[in-house]
Order: sequence, then structure tokens, then C-alpha cells
Amino acid sequence: PDAEQLAIPLLPLARELLERNGSLYPFGGFLPAGGGEAQVVTSRGDSPYPLVDRVFAEVVAELRAAIESGRAMAVAVCADVVVRLPDDDAGTDAVRVSVERPGRAGRAYHLPYRRVEGELRFEDLVIAPADALVLA
Repeated sequence: PDAEQLAIPLLPLARELLERNGSLYPFGGFLPAGGGEAQVVTSRGDSPYPLVDRVFAEVVAELRAAIESGRAMAVAVCADVVVRLPDDDAGTDAVRVSVERPGRAGRAYHLPYRRVEGELRFEDLVIAPADALVLA
């Protein structure tokens, strides 16, 4: 249940940001160890156009600190990625929420999308095992 509790609020937020801005910088979230709603984590950089790798690293570091300090029981990293779906050799754009919990296997929630005549069309959610990004 922890994975879904974290992925479900982050996926609509990512979709909204992608639709509004046309791109998606990485962000994260965590479930507080004491219970409660998912908390969103973003980069604190001051540049209006930061480097994606830097933003990703800052989000991962913040999530790692939340786990190590005991503030979080589960963490997630959300990013715009390219995934290989069945019957798709070229890869498909997708929003990915990768959820990690100490002592458990990671799970990735992929929301594939395509740009059709300037509009985003989202496809069915794909759930798969995920390698650790934060707890590595």
C-alpha cells in the first residue's frame, strides 16, 4: 500500500506540470514516517532553467536525507523518461514515479504519453519493478 499511497498523488501532479509547461523537471515525494499525506520535494536552485541532472541529484539527496533522518518511510522520484514498451523498439516518452521503501523492492509507475498535434495524449499506466535511485 505504501507505493500506491505515494505514486497516486504524484502522477497527477506530474501530468499537470507536463501539460502546463511542456516539460517536466524531476521532483520527488515521501510518505512521512509518522503517517499523513505525501510531501512533495523539489530542487531549491535559483536558476529559472537549471540542468536536469543537477535537479535530479538534488531531489535524490533530499529524499535520501529524509529516509536517513527517519522522517520518511517511503520515497519516490518523478521524472520524464523514455521507456521501452512491448512492440516498441524506439521507446516512448513517459512520466515515471519510482517508489522505494527500505527493505522492499522498488516499483516504477510509468504513464506513457505522445504528442499529437501539439497536445499530450496519455496512455495506460504501466507498473514494473524498479532499480533503487535513492536507497542505492
